[in-house]
Amino acid sequence: MQLNTDTFSLSLDGRQFELRKFETNHEEDNWVHTKRGDAASAKLVLRTAAKHINVFLNGLDIGQIAKSDSAGLKKMNELVTTWIKDIGPVDNQTARIAELMVQKQQLTVQRSVSVQALTWNVNGLLAKVDPSTWEVLNPGKDVVILGFQETDQLSRNITSNPQTLQTTLSGIAAQLPDHKLLAQVQLLGLMAIVYIKTSLVPYVTRIQTLSSGTGFLGMWGNKGAVLIRFALFQDSIMGGGTEFSIVNCHLSAGEGASQLGRRRWELREISQRFNIPMLSLNTAEHEFDTAVQQFADYELEEETPLRYRNQTDRQIVKETDEPTEHEQTAQHHTVEPVKPNEVSAQNAADKDSNHTEKLSGKASKTSKKDKGKRKRKQKIADQPPEPEPELEPELETEPVQKEELPPLAHTESLNSDKKVRFSDILEYDGVDEVDPTADYDVQDEVSIVLGDLNYRTLLDAEQSRDLIRSRQYDAVLEHDSLKQEIKKGHILKDFCEGPISFPPTFKYGRDTNQYVVRVPSYTDRILYRSSNMVEVQKYQSFDVRLSDHRPVTAELNVTTSSFDFEERGKILDKVLRAVDHAENISQPRLEVSTQVIDVKGPVLSTVSAWVVLTSMSSRAIRWTVHHGSKVQVTPSSGILLHESNKQRILVKAALRVGTGSISDVLIIKPSGGADVFISVDFAALPSCLGSSLEDMCCMPHGARNERTVEPTTNLPKQIWSCINYLWIRVDPEMLSEPGEPGLIQQVLEWLDTGVEFDEQVLDTANKTSSNAGIHAVASVLILLFQYLPVPPIPLNHIPSSARGLSILEHVPSVSANVIIYLLGFIRHAFDFGFKRSTAAEILDPLLMGPGDGDVQRRKDIIGSLLS
Repeated sequence: MQLNTDTFSLSLDGRQFELRKFETNHEEDNWVHTKRGDAASAKLVLRTAAKHINVFLNGLDIGQIAKSDSAGLKKMNELVTTWIKDIGPVDNQTARIAELMVQKQQLTVQRSVSVQALTWNVNGLLAKVDPSTWEVLNPGKDVVILGFQETDQLSRNITSNPQTLQTTLSGIAAQLPDHKLLAQVQLLGLMAIVYIKTSLVPYVTRIQTLSSGTGFLGMWGNKGAVLIRFALFQDSIMGGGTEFSIVNCHLSAGEGASQLGRRRWELREISQRFNIPMLSLNTAEHEFDTAVQQFADYELEEETPLRYRNQTDRQIVKETDEPTEHEQTAQHHTVEPVKPNEVSAQNAADKDSNHTEKLSGKASKTSKKDKGKRKRKQKIADQPPEPEPELEPELETEPVQKEELPPLAHTESLNSDKKVRFSDILEYDGVDEVDPTADYDVQDEVSIVLGDLNYRTLLDAEQSRDLIRSRQYDAVLEHDSLKQEIKKGHILKDFCEGPISFPPTFKYGRDTNQYVVRVPSYTDRILYRSSNMVEVQKYQSFDVRLSDHRPVTAELNVTTSSFDFEERGKILDKVLRAVDHAENISQPRLEVSTQVIDVKGPVLSTVSAWVVLTSMSSRAIRWTVHHGSKVQVTPSSGILLHESNKQRILVKAALRVGTGSISDVLIIKPSGGADVFISVDFAALPSCLGSSLEDMCCMPHGARNERTVEPTTNLPKQIWSCINYLWIRVDPEMLSEPGEPGLIQQVLEWLDTGVEFDEQVLDTANKTSSNAGIHAVASVLILLFQYLPVPPIPLNHIPSSARGLSILEHVPSVSANVIIYLLGFIRHAFDFGFKRSTAAEILDPLLMGPGDGDVQRRKDIIGSLLS
């Protein structure tokens, strides 16, 4: 392949093909060539950027190769060669599937998705949240997002606490009965949860969760972020839809230039690890002193000491007596989406140092533990800046336990995405599912960043409180360091935030509505960036007096691109049917004599059916049959050499007592051709075998004829018929030697159809084959007892002291009658040489069923009955 100025030249098999350049811009050149064939026309488009060539066939992206990749160019050359030579079934299929792409615009519809997002730093108290708190969640929203920080108090060898997560989920689920839990992810005290309306679950694909720590040494999970990403209304062929990326952050605390720098570094790390661009645009290097970094710098913010020179800042500052908007349980503000508020130019970065000096009065000190250690400073662009220790107030604080570091926290729950290839389209099987790892074309994206971002208000504490008392929140926000950072272009490019009409959310005294110690700040924020139309309906905080932070929620209305899935289904069905038809015409085919096998037979028999395969191809076809374990197929593979060549295969199965029916599907797979399916149903005819003695008494005309509701006799006719025939034809070996299978089936047929025994047939068999008729009837008698669901003498219901005929007092009357009749026949047989030992051995399992049990007790019972 050679790239020229105005044409894309292909040299194939000595022939030259030129693709005309039809579009040029500063990033790429596009060439097009159209080929027409008998079945369809196809358009090949090649778009060349600086380093890559992207190839599109009928609007479908079939691959990307580097210009420097000679092997890739050769492979792409082969693909284009196949296309140029002939538009065959493969290209015809691609063209037909491309019909969906052609109609994509007509199938696209706009849908409104309502979203509620909540962020809350719970200061280690999530497990203590009152269940009624979750009433702040709006069950009418389509998507509900929750981001928590500091869900548990840190301790030594800290790991994520799954119990806190499960307790939280149970409380939230009760408030959202029409939602399903879509995804959850946890990193130490960071937790993100997404619920979605049940009706939207079928339209969600490609769910992904990630976590990344940026705390101690830039990797521990006490600071960092967790991500939940999913696609909504994305189609497996047409792409489209909207991808939502939810990032819950907990950034480093503190004020001053170094802490601002660290937060920029954290956002840049999160941006790179989560593949969400523009979270931080700062690329300056930061000094990172590994020798003086303290683990204590990363403890819970509640426990981090501050030192103030101004003692007046130590007291708790009370709000005005008038109830503020923040003291109401909820605020409702419907607004238009806006960009982040403009901030005053007087709060430039050059005032950061003055502000820090005003608060501290002196530089921070290294802890005693690190005194005397040699400090090593490195200047590394990809390492976090040294955290500036916060200043201690002279206040009583709760004791802090220092934790040992757990394993580094940077996990990913989804493998790298892969491009959709030409082969993916060709092998599409009509099942409307989406590969969660495939890189489909997502039309729109929505990124939501929420959490405790820890940006502070750059004001004197008393001045800030005065503005808050008078509800001049806009004046406070002019000094908000987050807005200043965004305005300077350091972070969160193109992110928006709803207008803030509530007081700062940090730092409150626990269980109060009073600020303590620090300058009140808007540390808890929810921002978004979207290629869609987004309307901010509400942005508010709630007066939940538990943590030192107040929860913040945002309600958004997102306009997403969706599809008319019903119409899309109709088109896809039509396309796939056409593709299937085109494939079948060109593929080797087999015809079968039947596609349904439905055969019934008596129990204890083998039923079978023949199937004839016929080749419909002019070339040899190798075939195999796949089937279940209960069905036998002979032969199960073979070759049909030419058209009209036939092969008979036998399908059979053994019908056992109690199996009912055997169902299976034979899959006949011809090499290179379409599979042929044959449904198989072998069913057993109704039989007295396996019936109870009581049920047999309701079959006076056999198991296959109408049964009576109540027993018509006090002794089953089936047992009576067998004993009645044997009574005058006693053979000492009749119960020891099995009968012939054919005669046994004939005797069972008479019993199940209610027909009297044909004694002439049986007696003839007795004369010609050593009492074969007697042995067959005796075998059926044994089978009737063997397959009883409950034996005539159930040992577990008989007192251990019962012997002889007293046993009959503890069994049903029909069982007692059967026992008496059978014992009478056995005693009668003794007169004709039937051995007592043989009788005892046979009667034991017949009357009491198989089983180990108490062997001596069983012998005693049989002995007492025969005495």
